[in-house]
Amino acid sequence: MKRYKVYILLICCLFLITTNQGQDKDSRKYIIELKKGFLLIRLSTREKTVEDLKRMGKTRAAEEIRKEQELKNSKIVAAFKKYFTFCDYRFFYSQYSNEIKNKNFKFLLFDKELKPDANFELAGKNFYVAEFGILQADTAKVSKETRLEFNKDFSAEEVPVYYQNTPNKLYALIIKDNHYYQLKYPFPYYVAGFNTDRAVKKMNQKLSNYYTKTVGTK
Repeated sequence: MKRYKVYILLICCLFLITTNQGQDKDSRKYIIELKKGFLLIRLSTREKTVEDLKRMGKTRAAEEIRKEQELKNSKIVAAFKKYFTFCDYRFFYSQYSNEIKNKNFKFLLFDKELKPDANFELAGKNFYVAEFGILQADTAKVSKETRLEFNKDFSAEEVPVYYQNTPNKLYALIIKDNHYYQLKYPFPYYVAGFNTDRAVKKMNQKLSNYYTKTVGTK
């Protein structure tokens, strides 16, 4: 029985190692594609909320939300312009998310000065998406340590300790793929987003550090 448990434990460890190696390989691919490609920053307009308030006759509240979001977006644009150097980037507004996902970019992307970039082309490159929002829990569980557990017959065995990589309900600057799926560890896919400037600066640093660590300086 004890040998059987050890065997199961070894199988679990091998599975985790294989899974982690797969995640490492994917993350390296993502960081190379991002470095050579584009980061498209999604700016929320809260369009649905604004329109719903207008339909209810709450035009003043709708206008306040619209102006508040415009101010947030201007801070995001300014922060990227000042602190983000890892790769080329553009901006787009959230109501055009489906068009961007389907690579319909014409007149929908904006440059660092928020001027329409009608000539934008991927030219065989990839794009990823960044936005400020609520971080989703990373459901990929990781084991980096073990603990001693005792069985009913008082025998002891080491079992892996699992944990989720990300906290719940954290407002963050998040990087997603071009289908808006949140990336996963070990890719540096989020930083806390309560301070816009600090978040963009830290994200730029984390991406640069991870690229150097996994790819090199070339």
